[in-house]
This record gives sequence, structure tokens and C-alpha cells, in this order.
Amino acid sequence: MVKEIIIKEIRDYVLSTKFVVAFVLSALLLLVSIYLGLNSYLEDLHEYQAAQMLEKEHINSLTEPYALQGRGLNVYKAPEILSIFTDGIQDAVGRSAHMNSFNAPQLIESKQNSKPLQSVFGYFDLVLIIKYFLSLFVILFTYNAISGEKEAGTLKAIAANQIPRYKIVVGKIIGGFISLIIPLTIPLLFAFILLTFDPRISMSGEDWLRSALILVSVVLYISVFCSLGLFVSSLTRSSAMSLFILILVWVGTVYIIPQGAVIFAEKLYPMKTVFEINANKRDTIQSISNSTNETFEKWRKENQGVSNEEFRNHYAGILQESAYKTNTAVEAIDNQNVARQRKQMLITRLIARCSPASLFHFSAMSLAGTGIEEHENFLVYLAEYQRAYSKWHIDIGKTSLLYSPSDYISPDFSTMPEFRYERENLRRTLARTVPDMASMAFMSILLFFGSIFLINRYDVR
Repeated sequence: MVKEIIIKEIRDYVLSTKFVVAFVLSALLLLVSIYLGLNSYLEDLHEYQAAQMLEKEHINSLTEPYALQGRGLNVYKAPEILSIFTDGIQDAVGRSAHMNSFNAPQLIESKQNSKPLQSVFGYFDLVLIIKYFLSLFVILFTYNAISGEKEAGTLKAIAANQIPRYKIVVGKIIGGFISLIIPLTIPLLFAFILLTFDPRISMSGEDWLRSALILVSVVLYISVFCSLGLFVSSLTRSSAMSLFILILVWVGTVYIIPQGAVIFAEKLYPMKTVFEINANKRDTIQSISNSTNETFEKWRKENQGVSNEEFRNHYAGILQESAYKTNTAVEAIDNQNVARQRKQMLITRLIARCSPASLFHFSAMSLAGTGIEEHENFLVYLAEYQRAYSKWHIDIGKTSLLYSPSDYISPDFSTMPEFRYERENLRRTLARTVPDMASMAFMSILLFFGSIFLINRYDVR
């Protein structure tokens, strides 16, 4: 009998006008979102390659290391190829940084600077479409799964045949899920095929595996709302009331809980503003600089008869010590702010995980490499590179000080360390995303068994 119910559900869904409308709209939205995501990625990749080339050309044109110190250095992180599916936070916070030997890296050039309208209206990506629109489509399909059958009188006829009521739930959940997954998988599979043969991009085996896992998280997310629709429909006696409750739950899980989690975390662990942080850094750097100048002037007055070579060696040593003190002090300020930011993130995640929308968004961003953890990984690489660059710059500057103006030799900038960023390995990503995906599966199963419990007590009259 379950098989007959499944076939009936699929037939009722597929032959309905709302299925045709949902299929056309979802296919259009999904394909457009991937097309726009692909174009955005290619544009970001072109900008990254051009910026890298210009930076190298500028460095090679310099004749002495302290010209580089005055101008500073820009480093860039390549865009993630899976940003085709979700931009995450990478375009909001930026993928480039400015640094020098004495100052900590400062993030620059977020996409919001060049495309402010996107920050106003949001980014049109695959995850956004699924998170908001497709979840709403599922609700509009399942809100009357049980209550609609009662109003039509068919539920009473089915129950009169002595069919175990749990089989009704099983048939409806399987039939409904199959029908709802069709408008999702067909356009996505078509898009994946197009990406496979697109010569402009090259996806590795790990990229395809991550894409498949994103698709799994999508299926789990849809299953939660499918089970939720069946649960609420089993709870109410009218389709109108079921739809009203589901809309309230949808608004709460998609909007209110995620936003409320952020607001609560910010109130619990307030952060200093960017202006306050930068002012603190400037004051610290200025204090160290003044102290260094005073120390050097005192030494110079006490050692006026020293040779030029000894003078240059001592001056280079003072610069090296000053750079170390500056880097240590600025890192301490950054670490303090990062620690508070991580506390905010921990509280936000704990609360937001009550929402399937947040679970789906977290897992999709992590798998795509555009989430918060990947950004923090980028900051770690920046800090490590800044230390290596600072050491190189001081060493080469110390060497140049040993030459007199007459026999000065231009430094070899080819020895300057290069910034290399490696994406977080898949094992670490899975350690973070599997619990989120398991939570969505648990929600779906819990709501499914809740529906069985409710339909066993449902008045079919």
C-alpha cells in the first residue's frame, strides 16, 4: 500500500500546475545563479592575476629596499573556484592585504568597494536561492499533505481500509520528497555538466567531491522542510492554519534565529570598532618609534667617533629590534581582538544551529572554502608571511647599509619570499561540516517520527 501512496503523491505533485511553475522557476533561478557565479569567479580570477602581475612589476622597478618599505607590499589570495556556488564572506572581507616590515597586514579592496550595490541587495548565488526560495517552495507543496486530505475527505477513505497510519506518512514523505527533488537535481546536474566542459575553469577531484558534498547538504536541507511541512500538516485540522504556522516557522528559522544569534553575541561580547583598533595600533607603533629614536640618538651622542661600518651595523640592529617590538605589539592587539571575535562566533554558531538554514549555510560555505574559518586561515598565512617578509626586508636593508653611496649595489628582489596560500584540507573541513549535516538529518528524522506520532492520534472525520 505504501507503493500506491508514493505513486499517488508523485502523480498529484507532477501533474499539478504549481509543480510546473515551481520547476520552471527553480530551474531558471538555479541556472542563472550558477551562470552569474561563474562570471563572478572568472572576473575575480582575472583581477587577481592582473594585480599579481602589476605588483611584481612594481617591485622589480625599485632600486633600494627602503623604497619598498615606504610604499609597502600588497599580497593577494586567489578566489576559490567553488565561489561559483556561494560567495560566502570572501568578497565582503576582501582577499588582499597591505603590509610592510613594521605594521601588521591590513585587509583591503573588498568587492563591496567596487560593487556597492551588491552589498545593498545581496549576492545572487546558488546557496541563497536554495536557502530562501526553494525552502519556501517546499512549504507551499507540503503544507496540506495531511490536513488537505482531511478537508477533501480522502484521508477518511484511506483510514477506512485498515491501512496502518504510519504507512500514510511514509508514502507521503517519500513521494513528496522525490517530487520536490526533481526540480532541484535536473537543473543542477545540467549545470555541472556544463561546468565540466567549460574550458575557462579547471576543477580538481577534490573540488568535485566538495561540490557533491554541497549537493548532499542541499538534499538534507530540503528534507528538513519536507518533514516540517508534513509534521505541521499532521498537527493542524485545516490547510490554512498549517500554511500560517509554516510561514511563521520559515521566517523564524531563515531570518530571525540567525540574525538574533548575531545580535545576542555582539551584545554579550562587544568588539572595538575598526577605528579604535587602528588608533590603538598607531599609538603603539608611534610609541615604539619614539622610543627607538631616543635610544639611537642617545647612542649616537655617546659614540660620535665610531666608524661608518660600526654605525651602520648598529643602526641596522636597532631597526631590527624595533621591527620585532612593533610586530609583537601589533600581533598582541590583533590576537586580543581575534579571541573576542571567536567568542562571538562560538555563541553565534551555538544559537544559529537551531536553524536548518544556518546549518546549511555554514556547511555550504565551509565546503566551498568561502566561510569564516577559511578567512581566519588566510589571516594566519598573512601573519606568517609578514614575519618572513619582515626578516628578509631587514636583512637586505642591513646589507645595503654596509655600502657607501659610491659602491652601492641594488638589492636582489628575486630573493624576496613569495606569499603562498593553501586551502584548508578536506579532512579538517569535514570535521566541521559533518556535524552540521548530521544535525539537519537528525531534524528531518525527528520531524518524520513526530508526524507518525501525530497521525496516529489524528481525527480523520
